[in-house]
Amino acid sequence: KEEYYYDANNLHTQMIWYSRNIFTNKFDKYYKNEYTFDANGNCTQKNHYGWYEETNQWEEASMKYDYTYDGNGCKISETCYLSDINSQWVGSHLYVYFYEAGNNTKRITYWWNDSLSQWKNLEKHEYAYNANGNETQFIRYSWNTSILQWVNYVKGGKLLRC
Repeated sequence: KEEYYYDANNLHTQMIWYSRNIFTNKFDKYYKNEYTFDANGNCTQKNHYGWYEETNQWEEASMKYDYTYDGNGCKISETCYLSDINSQWVGSHLYVYFYEAGNNTKRITYWWNDSLSQWKNLEKHEYAYNANGNETQFIRYSWNTSILQWVNYVKGGKLLRC
């Protein structure tokens, strides 16, 4: 079961998930997301909380997402952080979005390398659209650390280089 909450501006500020308890046949709290918005109504942060029966309360956020937007309101980045053992935010992954004519044409995913303290290439998605703005093509690439290039695999496992 899911519950949705909205603010006075009709912005989706919270979502709570419940799971059915097989012993009591009731819905128990499971986890929730809380959302923060900028003045333009863009979601700038999402915090993820887990429910703990032992304390009967929501624990500190274990995961959060930060979002940034361009002047047209198009999302240009999405950064995911995880809470470490010391309750410090540690990078997990970063999505960077690229647009042409209002359509998302590319998304690059990076992962956080703790030992180097920097974002590293992980995956790239490319999209194409027709004149009506409908997506007509999707290509997925992975970063090959051996040859330091984006590669994709086609049917039959043949390796293609970009």
